[in-house]
Amino acid sequence: MCPFECEALQQLRLYRAQKAERAVQAARRAQRAVESEVEQARIAVEQARQHEEQSRTALLDEHQGQVLSPRALMRWNEAERTLTAATAREAEQLQGLIEQRREQGAQLERARERAAECLRQVEKIRVLAEKSL
Repeated sequence: MCPFECEALQQLRLYRAQKAERAVQAARRAQRAVESEVEQARIAVEQARQHEEQSRTALLDEHQGQVLSPRALMRWNEAERTLTAATAREAEQLQGLIEQRREQGAQLERARERAAECLRQVEKIRVLAEKSL
């Protein structure tokens, strides 16, 4: 391989390595963003659980010692189901974000491997160019 070919190939490989490194940086930024969203979702789930517990306690205090009609029991049951559904929605969102974080981590690892492979190729071309001189 002539020096000109080696230099052109080395520049191409270096460009690919730089592009791969930019992909790693973008994956890191995306992972940090997902981490932030996961933390916010955890806080939201905890707040929803606390709200649910406080509301259940308030419902119990409101009706404690009373004889309730079937209609009042149905309203109480509906209120509890609504509270539970809100907490479940928050928890479901959190699980989705945790899965997204896992996928983002895998994407970051693939980007790192690609960048490392590109750098190895650059080094191989550099060694080959030195030998051909």
